[in-house]
Amino acid sequence: MDDFNAAAAAAGRWDLHSNPSGVGGGLLTKAKPAREIVAHLVKSASESISRLAGSI
Repeated sequence: MDDFNAAAAAAGRWDLHSNPSGVGGGLLTKAKPAREIVAHLVKSASESISRLAGSI
């Protein structure tokens, strides 16, 4: 889709531009500030890395 989206953008055809959200889009139940989302991602990644580091 990257090539298609790039061509659509270059042609100014935003009506053809695609931004798929995948199946996770259905899990969204409320709007959150970006800061909160990023903080959660960082915390989750840090916990996962710590857990994995202990198994190496």
